[in-house]
Amino acid sequence: ELRQEPFSDIHEFLAEVAARLRPRSVRRWVLHRSYRPGSLPVCTRPASLGWRWVQRQTALRDDTLRWLFGVARYGLHRVPERLR
Repeated sequence: ELRQEPFSDIHEFLAEVAARLRPRSVRRWVLHRSYRPGSLPVCTRPASLGWRWVQRQTALRDDTLRWLFGVARYGLHRVPERLR
């Protein structure tokens, strides 16, 4: 929740918003394993699909559990296709 008193300038306000939106330390650690925010290219590893892709995308999600359940549901849906 942002402070209730008025801000003296827009820079103070934006600094407060940015501080509130900064990821927590565990999430930052996971993000920095695959990404370098602020530099190009952002991704530290070559593009790939499969589990590595899921790992990189999971770090970007705000709804981690919902995302992982969706990935699992998709995987279970694809199993019969792979077994044919």
